[in-house]
Amino acid sequence: MSYNPSPATSSFVLTPVIWTPSPSPPPEPPSTPLPPPYSPPRVTAPNSEEQEGSTTSHENSDSDDDSFEIMTDIKLFTGDGVDESPQDFLWSLKRMFMLKGSFTDTKKAEFFEVCLKTNSPADEWWTGLPAASKETWDALETAFNTKWPTKTITQKTTSEKKTLLEEARLEEAELGRKVMAAGVEEFSHIVWVDKVEKLAADIPDTGNLLVDSIHEKLPKAIRKLVGTKHTTWADFCKAVRELRPSEILEKVEEEREAAKIKQQLKTLMNPPSTPLKALSTALHNITLTSNPIP
Repeated sequence: MSYNPSPATSSFVLTPVIWTPSPSPPPEPPSTPLPPPYSPPRVTAPNSEEQEGSTTSHENSDSDDDSFEIMTDIKLFTGDGVDESPQDFLWSLKRMFMLKGSFTDTKKAEFFEVCLKTNSPADEWWTGLPAASKETWDALETAFNTKWPTKTITQKTTSEKKTLLEEARLEEAELGRKVMAAGVEEFSHIVWVDKVEKLAADIPDTGNLLVDSIHEKLPKAIRKLVGTKHTTWADFCKAVRELRPSEILEKVEEEREAAKIKQQLKTLMNPPSTPLKALSTALHNITLTSNPIP
């Protein structure tokens, strides 16, 4: 049996294509224009007159603040001489007038009056003061100084200054601690040495004769740390100032331990008295003598 393939046949059918145009897309809406780039506003520099006026206004504001603070700090003056200084009161008024700068003599007198305590000796003095003494500040100041003159301070003698120096003590309990001095916290040994240095200069101890005596009055820990080689006030004060608080505290602890051991040894060497010991001591002191029989 044989296979006879039939010849391959193929046919192409051409179909005509009709072109139909597609509808155009709708037009896009008009785009919103972008805002222009940001430009910072131009700052016009003030002219010299405006700048001067602004500066003056600021200075006046500061001056008013300072004046207000001084006004509130002024304590009413009584004139009784108890815990007040007439000259300090007068100077506080003058400082305020200088800051304010716009007080007339009349305003100064009015302000002076309201700074006097009611029904005080100063208030009574003001009431009886002649009008002529109130017309100008110079006249008022003269009348005030006549009523309350500046007191003369009696100068201390050299002996009194030496006593003050010797009484300036540095206590062991304060070592390594900070104390208040002139409104500032500082270590006690620094405050002490500043004080004694000033007192020594006020005498004045130019021969450095009192250095040794002041050194001997120091706490034992400070004496050992400073040593005895400093014979002038400058060297002595410098040595005290250079002491570190930590080494001071360490030396204080060493001295306390040494004192404690010394006390224990003393107790062992001299035990407390007991009744038996007292009886033994009494018997030991008895002297037996024999008197001849007549």
